[in-house]
Amino acid sequence: MSDKLTLVHFGAGNHTDPPDKFRRLFRRAIRSTPASRPLFESQLAELVSISQTIEESPLTNTGLTSSVARDGSIQCDSSVFVYNRTTLKHTQSSLLANTSAHPTTDCAIQYVLQQNQNDLGLTAPVALVGKTDRTLELNGPMKQFYDKFKPALCKIDAVDRKTVASIVSDTIGVSLVGRTTVTTGVSSGGSLFKRPGRIGCSGVVGAGCYTAQQEGFLANVLCSGNGEDIIQMDLARTVCRHLLSNRHSGRMTCDLVAEAAYTAAEEVELRALDENYKPRLYVGVCGYFEAPDNLKCVFYFHTTETFVFGYSTSLKSEFLFSKLPKAQTATKGQMYVK
Repeated sequence: MSDKLTLVHFGAGNHTDPPDKFRRLFRRAIRSTPASRPLFESQLAELVSISQTIEESPLTNTGLTSSVARDGSIQCDSSVFVYNRTTLKHTQSSLLANTSAHPTTDCAIQYVLQQNQNDLGLTAPVALVGKTDRTLELNGPMKQFYDKFKPALCKIDAVDRKTVASIVSDTIGVSLVGRTTVTTGVSSGGSLFKRPGRIGCSGVVGAGCYTAQQEGFLANVLCSGNGEDIIQMDLARTVCRHLLSNRHSGRMTCDLVAEAAYTAAEEVELRALDENYKPRLYVGVCGYFEAPDNLKCVFYFHTTETFVFGYSTSLKSEFLFSKLPKAQTATKGQMYVK
């Protein structure tokens, strides 16, 4: 069995680019070589390297390729979550409404800095707002798109919904699962034409990502989709706890994930809308589950049109461009890891 697993997702949404483009990006990301960074320990350095490769791609909605806010600004949310499998404790950091080419890297730097004790005894911040690189400007296809619809943004309903739906507006995530530590990073530029200052699920630990362990069972969860609903459901933490609470049930992991998502959705007023403007569950969940007997699996569940992800170990790599089957409201599955 491999002692290391890398899990990468490119978001749950409506991806219109060919699957092969994402497959190539996945391979390039997992093969990226971490730069020499004295600030980062090895797993965090690897997280930064993989995230930067993904965030620089026009296929994703984060960094410079983020969906634009109504005022034309680039605002990304990101989180880093590190879980110690020996002490069963975690540390975390978030950067909100941050203009950056590499939001996960910025968050990782903030994570390291907050570990240092302050001489005045002040508590280091877990989350910061508006750490902005003002030298970055909107350009390329997104600038053209924004300029086209800018006059209509004062009455947002004038923007063609089909056109808006064609623009990627989801979250990316990376998890590195080792024998002693699990390091996760998520980032996103949020929804297209969002209100400036809007915070998505990637900036909220417990919503966009979470890791927990109980009696040797490990659950690592990444979420994407409608950020407002994912935050309301505290979805990543909810799924983690449901998996661990039912660890001896004998049921398939993906079935438990779906059950957790549907149950959480019943407890909130959903804000995502279908074509008829009726509330709907619009989320994607993927992650990793491990039992003490070394049974390991990567799982997924999504109600979105597509969900793109993959995992890699020293023995095997698998990539999946999952499409929602016609006439179905959700799809799910799991892959056993060697």
